[in-house]
Amino acid sequence: MKQTKGSLRIYRIVFIPVLFLLILILFRWYSGENSKRIEDQNRGYAADSARQIANHVEDELSNGLSRIKTYADFLGKSLSEPRVTAQMLSDMEKNSIFDGFRFVDAKGLNHAADGQTSIATDRDYYLNGMKGESGISIILESRITHEAMVGFYSPVYYQGDIIGVLRGVYWEKEYMQDMLSVSYFGKDAGMFFCMEDGTIIAGSGGQHYTGNLSECLLRYQMIGLDTTKKLRAAIKNKQEETVIPVPEGKIDNICVFPLLEGEYTLIQTFPESVTQNMV
Repeated sequence: MKQTKGSLRIYRIVFIPVLFLLILILFRWYSGENSKRIEDQNRGYAADSARQIANHVEDELSNGLSRIKTYADFLGKSLSEPRVTAQMLSDMEKNSIFDGFRFVDAKGLNHAADGQTSIATDRDYYLNGMKGESGISIILESRITHEAMVGFYSPVYYQGDIIGVLRGVYWEKEYMQDMLSVSYFGKDAGMFFCMEDGTIIAGSGGQHYTGNLSECLLRYQMIGLDTTKKLRAAIKNKQEETVIPVPEGKIDNICVFPLLEGEYTLIQTFPESVTQNMV
């Protein structure tokens, strides 16, 4: 009996700590797996949400280009002489979803609806439009308003000849910022509409970065150097990609989406704090 009690006492002394250690190991394994699952879910959710916004932005750009072609065609057919006045532009603005209209005459003088003018002989919309091309032109600083704008252009014909280029424009602050706004569980994420090289055109509300996005995120210690290199490569590749940062900053993942066959890029930065709260 004494031997049995002694064996039981030894068994308890050995077994209980081992059992506790096994439980601890299993708990840590489960916690790690659960954290990884939450991180993967958040990254998938962030990518899906960003993809929807990318599709919406791309649709808006395509629709804007289609609209300006229609306006330019209508304007050309309505002219009684080869001349577009500020009053014509003002009348068009009253019934348009564009924030404003501009007309560049054949000499390269850019006319606004309020009568202001600027030289546009070096602008791509003038050079391409006078060749008969239509397209999208991003102006980071307007020579009239000194603001960033998203513009769509198309040539205006009068009796078969191009007499100038019509532009429909959206102000960046009023148009793009609202479209780019996104939040997750009450936390705002960064959404950026960029040129093909990553130069920021517009950002979601409260994002005041200017210049190249990867350089800005590095400068403000949102990501580290290794992640910066990954982001630059993703932008250069012009393919949909999710960049997982090295644990060195304040961002959990970065979604990169090329728009219009790589002419522009939409980039979303997902806050690390959201993932940490979920975990």
